[in-house]
Amino acid sequence: MFVRKFERRTTRNIAIQIVRDDRTKEGRVRRKIVHHMGTAPEGLALDELLRAAERERLRIEEDRHPSLFSAEQSASVILAARNRKQSEEPIPLADIRKLVEAKRVCVGFHEVFGALYARLFRQAVLLRLATPGGSKLAHARLTAV
Repeated sequence: MFVRKFERRTTRNIAIQIVRDDRTKEGRVRRKIVHHMGTAPEGLALDELLRAAERERLRIEEDRHPSLFSAEQSASVILAARNRKQSEEPIPLADIRKLVEAKRVCVGFHEVFGALYARLFRQAVLLRLATPGGSKLAHARLTAV
């Protein structure tokens, strides 16, 4: 999904649309207009319309796939990058060797494997209590059956 802008032939205003690419059964790409934001002449009105279109696009995408950053924050970063590209300023490069991991988030790992471990460990302990005196190998063979 992306924001498309194009010039109207009759009024020379710029039209802003949110567009999504879909594939047909034959594999061809079809563009579908998700939302027509409006038209505006060059200038501040167009910049505001583009900002509103980016926020709306990110809100639509966030409804489908939740993101870590707010739509307003992402829209401002995207628009700043577009403006930088148009003015042909060089993009500052970062040295990857100087990057430091600030935080790691593992969601779901402990819930899934923790529950699995607790269930299997509980079964093994209950089996050992039910038939004391047997070897660990004998209990492993019983659980495998």
